[in-house]
Amino acid sequence: MIFTFISPNIYFPEKSYCVSYLVPEIELSSEQAVSCGYSFRKKDYSVKITNYHGKSAKKLVIPYKIDGMTVDEICDKAFENVNVTELYIHGGLKKIGKYTFHNSTVKKVVIADGIKRISERMFSECKNLVEINIPLTVKSIGKSAFANCASLKFIAFPQSIRDIDDFVFNGSGLKKFALETERNFLLNRKIFYGSPIANKYDVICTSFEGSPLRVLYVKSGCVTFNAQNVTFLPNSLIYASRINLESCEKIHFYRNAFDDHRDNYGIRMFSMDQIVILPEGYGVKYGYYFPDYVTVKNYYYKYAGKQPSPYTVNTTNDTATVEVITSYMPSWTLKLPYRHIKICTSYGNIEKYAIDCNKAETVEIDYLNAEGEIFSLYCHNLHKVTWNDDNCKYIPPSSLIGYILHKELLKAFSPVSAQINGRYKRYFFNRELIDNIFTSKYFEYKDYYNRTQKIRVGNRKKVLIAIDVLRSTHLEHEKSTEMYSNFLMNHQKYAHDVCESIEDEYPDYAETLKVL
Repeated sequence: MIFTFISPNIYFPEKSYCVSYLVPEIELSSEQAVSCGYSFRKKDYSVKITNYHGKSAKKLVIPYKIDGMTVDEICDKAFENVNVTELYIHGGLKKIGKYTFHNSTVKKVVIADGIKRISERMFSECKNLVEINIPLTVKSIGKSAFANCASLKFIAFPQSIRDIDDFVFNGSGLKKFALETERNFLLNRKIFYGSPIANKYDVICTSFEGSPLRVLYVKSGCVTFNAQNVTFLPNSLIYASRINLESCEKIHFYRNAFDDHRDNYGIRMFSMDQIVILPEGYGVKYGYYFPDYVTVKNYYYKYAGKQPSPYTVNTTNDTATVEVITSYMPSWTLKLPYRHIKICTSYGNIEKYAIDCNKAETVEIDYLNAEGEIFSLYCHNLHKVTWNDDNCKYIPPSSLIGYILHKELLKAFSPVSAQINGRYKRYFFNRELIDNIFTSKYFEYKDYYNRTQKIRVGNRKKVLIAIDVLRSTHLEHEKSTEMYSNFLMNHQKYAHDVCESIEDEYPDYAETLKVL
């Protein structure tokens, strides 16, 4: 069978420099809110808007406070069918329901930073919507959020985006989109289904023009790729029946880049001396119809130096910036001799003991989904860990509390299930382990030979642990830190002397104690 291949009509996203927008913080009394058309319900410390039946308006600003309490929730369909031209949404909202502004007449929407999710069908059927900003804090966009927004031609995605559901722009007028960074945008091809951009272009990329191709979407048909390096993201090749990759030198398929129902004439057009990188976990050549002369590799990292690296590294002085290029970072793979490590991972998991950097003092991870204790027990100098933009935890380095106790504190950086409001949620970080160490006079641990040993946890170590717990971000599932603050209050002079003795090497302890 002979196929005629065509060069694709490729769309490259624009480069965007997203900015924050200011929204007026309106405060109303109950009487004023009712007269403006708001129905609401007061909670213990905040207010939920349940409905709006106000008059048509050119400008509508969602109130920031009612009777001095923050408006932090809007119910499903609360502003459905509202007749308004401009809409301003403050950043104090923690939850916005489905269909919130469905079928409204809004033309312009301004959203302040603080909002973390654009909910399902939040602006669907808003046929006049022309302009909207996605806040710098938004991490996810719900299914069909902008469906049938016929006037919406352009949208810019900030680097905070982690997840976008299917059919977000179905029936919209979307012709262009922009990205603040290309590495975080590793999403499902279905987000652009039913929009002009998907109908017009054969290939949609999430890489900027001139960069190695990162392909999000390939239209069904015969397509030839002329690129040195090309990466096919999840679901990018579903229904793409035939592509020609003879001109590519290196090809990387993410997991589920194409489905298991492809035909024998599918992805098989390769040339000599190519390197094909298979999705993790699959057999090396099983089911892919690669000819014998193609070099096929798998990203599973069995032995250091024997397989392709799952990441790339850029270094500046004492800082190493690591970009994970596979869908997960395997165990014991990150071994870098730098004091500061920044890990950019936009998809998948970091597996147990994946980070094994014995000189690292700080580690920053932009997106974290952990499968266990991600730090090996040889990260002796680790002192500060930041993840998902705003979560930060400190522990004393081994030079201050000893190798064994530091090794035990490292185990706290692992997933734990906690019950919040009657429901169990999974969190990264087990504060309970630190609490157990802090409340012990002698802490028990297992040595190399699995024998039970004891180590003394004196007041000096407790001072350092208490300071680090109190200056860390307090997560939703964690208990009160009152016992740590009480300990420092009861040992003020001793705590001051401890911090003063290490001030030359660790001045941050003394500075933090002054604030506490």
